[in-house]
Amino acid sequence: MADTAIEEMQSILDENGLQTVVTSGSAVTQGALREQFTDADLLHLHGHTAGHDLERHLVLEREGRSASSRSPVSAAQYTARTGISPFLSLSEVQQASQERMQRFTLQDAFAVTVRARLVMLMGCGSGIQVIREGDDALGLVNAFLSAGATSVMSTLWPLDQTDAANFSKEFYRNMFASADDVIDLATAFQSSVNLMRACRRPGCQRKRPSARLQCHRVAPYHWAPFTLSGSWVCQGIAARTRDEMLPATPI
Repeated sequence: MADTAIEEMQSILDENGLQTVVTSGSAVTQGALREQFTDADLLHLHGHTAGHDLERHLVLEREGRSASSRSPVSAAQYTARTGISPFLSLSEVQQASQERMQRFTLQDAFAVTVRARLVMLMGCGSGIQVIREGDDALGLVNAFLSAGATSVMSTLWPLDQTDAANFSKEFYRNMFASADDVIDLATAFQSSVNLMRACRRPGCQRKRPSARLQCHRVAPYHWAPFTLSGSWVCQGIAARTRDEMLPATPI
């Protein structure tokens, strides 16, 4: 994902009282990911998922890789700032060999404790679940929910990283559109999907949003893969109360 997209999402979160930590490139390892599980109110992972059925996993960098050995298409910067709500960006690697990459598997996810109220899994098919007769659905989504996440956003098929970035930006804007302490994730999700569906041709930009949904069809590939699991409302993500967002009044 382009650095500008990361910066835009980081800016949206910062404006709404969340202090962010951005990790990318060769710094995105098992150790770095595990450190964020117990500290993050919101955890955003933008990268690759791979494998089939119960072998589905997040693709991470191998521990101990030097910056000089990173893939040339990996994110070029590593930025870390003190905060409680990390924004974690997985490196963008097109080819992940076993020697160079590391997996974060279903077993790994079940074995950790996740503090985050919301986990965003913006990887190809991160929401694919295995359903077998007489058993519950099993996949990365259920693993993160079982580990403690309140809500998980995921995708149902391979998607373009630009679509994932655009959806995420719209979702965060809608997520914090209200000053209410309780965040309506379902409404934010629906509004974001509708914005992704709306025609973006230059000549249609002045139309009402409802009209733009009808004028030129946008292929479902771009807007339909996203899915929200777990709770449809969320509370307690960083400084969301009015008292925290407003300056203190002397007594």
